[in-house]
Amino acid sequence: NLAWQLATEGQDDATRQEAVRLARKAAQITRFNSLSVLDTLATAYAAAGQNREAILVYQRALALAIEQKDPNADKFRASVKRLQQGR
Repeated sequence: NLAWQLATEGQDDATRQEAVRLARKAAQITRFNSLSVLDTLATAYAAAGQNREAILVYQRALALAIEQKDPNADKFRASVKRLQQGR
């Protein structure tokens, strides 16, 4: 999706902020209940240097993944840990 592409390939702050805006809108539309959208939003936050927000979104994704018995739970857990360690 466009937000993911902007977050992972964006070279400047304005592009990364646009990724956050688009991903946040998608998360709102899905009521923060789509794992792929939450992953994109957290990635966009992290790319924009907003690690606190990224951690919160990854924690939401982790809780949802556990609830849904989704195999991506470990990925989200690792992302939270990595960001908490400042990486």
